[in-house]
Amino acid sequence: MVKKKGFTLIELLAIIFIIGIVLVITVPSVSNIIVNSYKRSYELNLSSLKKAAKDYVVKKSVRIKDGEQKIVTINRLVQENFIKEVRDPQSKELCEGYLVITKNGKNYTYEPFLKCGESFLSENYDDTNLIPPTIILLGDNPVNIYIGDTYHDAGAIARDYQNFDITGEIVVNSNLNTMIPGEYFITYTVLDEAGNIGKATRTINVIDNVKPEITFDPNENNTYSRRSDVAIKVVDIGGVDKESLKYIWTTSSSQPSLSEFVLDYKVNELISTPANFTGTYYLWATAKDMAGNQTIKGSKGFKLDNTEPVIQLLGENPTTIDVDSDYIDAGATARDNIDGDVTNRITITGTVNPNVIGTYTITYMVSDEAGNVATATRTVNVVDLTSPTITFSPNGNSTYAKSRTTKVTVSDAHSGVNTSSLKYLWSTSSSGVTAGQITTSFTNGVSLNTPSSVTGNYYLWILAKDKSDNQKIERSNAFKLDNTRPVISLNGNSNVTIARGTAYTDAGATATDNIDGSVTVTASGSVNPNVIGTYTITYNAIDSSGNEANPVTRKINVIDVQAPVITVLGDNPVTINVGSAYNDAGATALDDVDGDLTSSIVTTGTVNPNVIGTYTITYRATDSSNNVATATRTVNVVDLTSPTITFSPNGNSTYAKSRTTKVTVSDNVIVNTSSLKYLWSTSSTGVTAGQITNSFTNGGTINTP
Repeated sequence: MVKKKGFTLIELLAIIFIIGIVLVITVPSVSNIIVNSYKRSYELNLSSLKKAAKDYVVKKSVRIKDGEQKIVTINRLVQENFIKEVRDPQSKELCEGYLVITKNGKNYTYEPFLKCGESFLSENYDDTNLIPPTIILLGDNPVNIYIGDTYHDAGAIARDYQNFDITGEIVVNSNLNTMIPGEYFITYTVLDEAGNIGKATRTINVIDNVKPEITFDPNENNTYSRRSDVAIKVVDIGGVDKESLKYIWTTSSSQPSLSEFVLDYKVNELISTPANFTGTYYLWATAKDMAGNQTIKGSKGFKLDNTEPVIQLLGENPTTIDVDSDYIDAGATARDNIDGDVTNRITITGTVNPNVIGTYTITYMVSDEAGNVATATRTVNVVDLTSPTITFSPNGNSTYAKSRTTKVTVSDAHSGVNTSSLKYLWSTSSSGVTAGQITTSFTNGVSLNTPSSVTGNYYLWILAKDKSDNQKIERSNAFKLDNTRPVISLNGNSNVTIARGTAYTDAGATATDNIDGSVTVTASGSVNPNVIGTYTITYNAIDSSGNEANPVTRKINVIDVQAPVITVLGDNPVTINVGSAYNDAGATALDDVDGDLTSSIVTTGTVNPNVIGTYTITYRATDSSNNVATATRTVNVVDLTSPTITFSPNGNSTYAKSRTTKVTVSDNVIVNTSSLKYLWSTSSTGVTAGQITNSFTNGGTINTP
């Protein structure tokens, strides 16, 4: 379709003719058009309408090529405030129409075409210029971007009903905010010369890809406490998914797996630290926003102390004293897992009257900085003391064993044994054990087993009372126990590497035992030194008490250390004549593991066949174990072409008494002047190099004999 840029002369004359007829018929004697309005009336004659169009062309800098035309609508002149509204005086409707502006040289003509109601000022009035312009969006629609991205609009193009490009008139408006997720719109509006409006809209989806921000208030505590309350705060620009809010307390600062988050929380809700726990705890929280972006975050450490101090009573407990004797309390010590020694914080309550038989209680109470309270009591019995007799059978042993038993018999020569008082304790201490430590009951005359899984000298401590409450503490001789495994030590390295095909001799291992000293070691496993791979030898040992050592292993790596074999093809060394071409015959490479490596050979070195000299070509091959092989070829570039000898003159055809001739020697490389020799002879054949002995200068003249 060819774009129409103006009216032809015939068309323009026809339009003028038709306008003249219309004017004669409709307004034969009127030169002015009177237009009335309900609100106001204006007088607008054709000359003033033309003047308005002329002012529009000048002030708007409208460009019209010579011989072409431009259409300016009445609607455009009204919108641009060059004229006021034009209404039909009969129907009071707005008039529509346009002016055709034609340029001929420096002159402009302005021809109006008006439609007011049902009447026309020109039969050539064409309402196709009322078709709105078309806007075509460039790029995608809709467009998806992420929060915070910079949006670059692809723009649009616009054309009016005549298919003229009016892209430069497009006005763009947008409510886009790239910092808030949601659906936004960019509106493109264009106004053509006829005042018609075209619109198009592009949708911009700002997608939320920013994870929620999780903070803790407080985020740690500086001093130990029994509990702490923490508020978890979650902020997200696109909104938080409340169903995703989960938390967990852990003792590790490493992030737990997502499946471990099972406890729900609400934003700003106070979360209490775990109850009755001691140590450093971390609060981990997870949250998603409405777009599915997830954050997992852990707090700093919260120091918890819910462990009571430990009170250690000094002397025995219970303590029995003889009536009317003096009683001095031995006191106690206290330690806390956090505060350390808190003995000076102990408060003691209770008294003992050593002059009155009875049972008395001394109470020790201490609290740590976190408020954990511990108490201990000491019982003081004021009695008449005659101790029972305690015997052991056997009373210790001289050789080590994993376990032993001994029969314990308690007897009393006075009131008899108080069987409910019988207590025992196995201890590594041969002294200093108090009654308060001996707590395990036993039946008089039974055999007691030594502790299980222990090693060392153990003593059996017995606490016994008679029926008058006289107390006796007795210990046995040492029972030698061995429940410690031997220790195996490798001879040599735990990780050994050998070349494939070499013999392997294991270095073995030794085992020592805390009791037996040296213990025999047994080894299992084998190595095939001819097959590449990793092998394991395992060593075991057992001591005389039956304790098995923890197995120890040695790894043997059989590796390939044999380099490939390179075979240089063709002659080596190679000798070529200077100036001739040189084509290298190449080489082959074979590896006992990787096979043919010829294609991987790297060749270095060059030969300049035009320069005499000795050159080296190097062939290099590497197998999969990085074993490298190299081979070289020597190329000798030499001069194999004999010099050229010329005589001037070369003999003579007539006899003379003597003659001279000029001898010139030339060579493609260089003449060895010291080699120049001559001989005059009557023989035309059979002369050898050894016979030619007289020196001469190249290019010199030699006289006949």
